[in-house]
Amino acid sequence: MRKILTTLLLCAAATSGFAQTATELVGKWQLVGIKDPNGQSLNVEEAVGTKEVYQIFAAPDTFEGVVGSQRIPGKWSLSSDNKWLTVRAEGGSTKFRMDSFTAKTRVIYAEGVGTLTYEKR
Repeated sequence: MRKILTTLLLCAAATSGFAQTATELVGKWQLVGIKDPNGQSLNVEEAVGTKEVYQIFAAPDTFEGVVGSQRIPGKWSLSSDNKWLTVRAEGGSTKFRMDSFTAKTRVIYAEGVGTLTYEKR
């Protein structure tokens, strides 16, 4: 009986952790670091043309990418294990691996894009 109760509590804790991550993802995130696919660090302003680069997530699945004055609407989804973030915008889809994620910082990686570091604003 004790094993069953412990298992149920662990499952409940794990499930609430998944919901917490999706909840913490909602908000405005500014791009503060870029590494190209080869791991070479790049200056955000030089690489993109502006420091004003954001990913904005709203519940349940609305996304907006902002690069300077350009706004790109889309949708987002997070895998049930919180390891993959998929962003669908402008007729395309990008799947990001979540390398690191806290309430304040997020590091994601996509093949062909590289590693992107964001801070919550």
